[in-house]
Amino acid sequence: MIGPIGIYEEGRVIELQPGIHKVKILGSWLVQLYGFKVFLKEVNGDKIIEWRGINMGANDYAFGMKAKNVGVLDIERWTKYSIHFENPHHVKVTLLGPFFIGALLNRQIPNREIKIVIG
Repeated sequence: MIGPIGIYEEGRVIELQPGIHKVKILGSWLVQLYGFKVFLKEVNGDKIIEWRGINMGANDYAFGMKAKNVGVLDIERWTKYSIHFENPHHVKVTLLGPFFIGALLNRQIPNREIKIVIG
C-alpha cells in the first residue's frame, strides 16, 4: 500500500505494479467528493491513467485509520507514475465520533490535512 499522500502533493512519484489498485481517503467513513478525481501520468511516457470512481465505496481501515474506498486505478504496466488531483479543494471529510456525533457537529478535516492511500 502506498501512502499516505496529501491531496495537495501534486506530482509526487510512485511506483505501481500491474493490477487494480483501490484509492482510499483516510480519516473517516463520511466522505463527499464533489468532483474530486485522481489520475496518474507515466514518468517516462505519455500515458495517463484516470481513476474509476465508486459511488458507494466500502468502509475500510488503512494505516490504523478509518478509510473510505472512493475509486480504483487499473494499472497495466509496472512503472513509475506521478500522481495528480482534480478539485482537491472540493473534498469534504467529516469526522465521526461515537454514534456519529462528529457528523452532527459537522467537524470536518481541513482539506490541507486530507490524505489518500493507494493499494
